[in-house]
Amino acid sequence: MLNHEVPDPPPPGPLDPVHPKPQPPPVPDPDPEPAPRPDPDGGPDRGSRAAGSPGGARHGRPA
Repeated sequence: MLNHEVPDPPPPGPLDPVHPKPQPPPVPDPDPEPAPRPDPDGGPDRGSRAAGSPGGARHGRPA
């Protein structure tokens, strides 16, 4: 037990699993705005957040 030398670590290569190259997370492309679906009754889009849309006050804070 006279060998106290620590073996040199292997040189980092392209396939080195010990120290993988940090890659930035993939940035997803911004989803295009979904096309408004026509209402069955033909009224204005209920999912719209525009002022004056039916049901818009229901989602806000109570007055």
